Amino acid sequence: MVIKNVQLELYARLDCSYCKAGKEFLSKHSVSYNMYDLAKEPFTEEDLIKITGTRIVPTFVFKS
Repeated sequence: MVIKNVQLELYARLDCSYCKAGKEFLSKHSVSYNMYDLAKEPFTEEDLIKITGTRIVPTFVFKS
């Protein structure tokens, strides 16, 4: 299945094992995405909370 005109965003922390596994999965399957590292870019945590209501990572956000 191919999804067109959709952008994937990954909110993660590099020290998170689930985040690493998510990144590896996306890379293995050649899925392009924009990653926001909450540790390096703490201001993106506010965006994550606005989108999901929580700070749980990894979070995958699909935008059209």
